Formats: sequence, structure tokens, C-alpha cells
Amino acid sequence: MYQSSAFVAAWIGTTEGEGITDVLFGDYGFRGKLTYTWPKAVTQESCNQNNGCSGALFPYGYGITPF
Repeated sequence: MYQSSAFVAAWIGTTEGEGITDVLFGDYGFRGKLTYTWPKAVTQESCNQNNGCSGALFPYGYGITPF
């Protein structure tokens, strides 16, 4: 992951894969924000929005909006 300029964690186990390809190929603008904190280590599994956890891989609200 550290060697790439971007990645998508879609976790869609349905038939909506076409929506992902639409944004990957530029048919629609990509946007998204994390609704949880993505921990860097297993010991941070209880990290979330306002509990004072620091050093997470991706903090709550991390993401992009269309430009």
C-alpha cells in the first residue's frame, strides 16, 4: 500500500461493482470519507472518532472529495 499513490477499499459484496468501475475509469467523480478510524496496529482496534486515539493509519473522516 505504501508504494501506490491510491487505493480503494470498497468492500461491496453485492452486484454494484459497476459503480466502482464508473469512478475508477472517470465516468463519475470519486469521493468518500471514512466513517471509522482505520487502525495501524491490532492494539488500536478500539480507536474511533473522539476517544483520543493517535497514530492511526487513517483517522476518522479521512478521504477525498471531487475536485
